[in-house]
Amino acid sequence: MREEDAIFRDLSAICTSPGYVHALAYLCFRDSVIRFSDEMRAEDMDHLFSMENLIRTERSTLVGLMVQQEIDWTLPDAHTIRHYIDETERLLRELHECMSEPTIVELRDAFESGKKRSLDRYRLLD
Repeated sequence: MREEDAIFRDLSAICTSPGYVHALAYLCFRDSVIRFSDEMRAEDMDHLFSMENLIRTERSTLVGLMVQQEIDWTLPDAHTIRHYIDETERLLRELHECMSEPTIVELRDAFESGKKRSLDRYRLLD
């Protein structure tokens, strides 16, 4: 597993790529807009709660990384935009895994050693 700062550097690099703003605009639209016809129903919002969607803090991070340099408004071809989107999602997944690894290791060690007391702080319900 790569270090968090290495993943973040790669994420920063892609966010400042030529025309990345268009990929980010797509991600924001995809993960924020509720599409419906006639009357909105609860199921019209289901996609907003998908684990595949970026949350507000992730989108804000991408914007923050993008504006570290002057925005290049060049319109890339569809293949390049798709690459930006796929790579962004892959890097964010990798970052999440890297950041959650210490907790997973701690839980696994506590479970395997039978130290129930170590698991108490992770208890959600009694």
